[in-house]
Amino acid sequence: DTIGVFNFMISGIDHHEIAGILDSSRNIAIRSGMHCAHAWYNEHKIKGSARASFYLYNTVDEIKILNEELDKIKKLSS
Repeated sequence: DTIGVFNFMISGIDHHEIAGILDSSRNIAIRSGMHCAHAWYNEHKIKGSARASFYLYNTVDEIKILNEELDKIKKLSS
């Protein structure tokens, strides 16, 4: 089985800020935080991550737009 969920971080940018930028720039909704895995995040000394998920209701174009926006956000951190 496969699952369309992935967690990610962008060095130098808070996970909540990533979610906020995506929401305000292109109305893209993702989750940010510890995703009900507080013990794991605390053990690894990570404050949280961003999480995107894909399913039948997403189009290929929407995924491309997310990727483009994440590329723009990555440039902000460099």
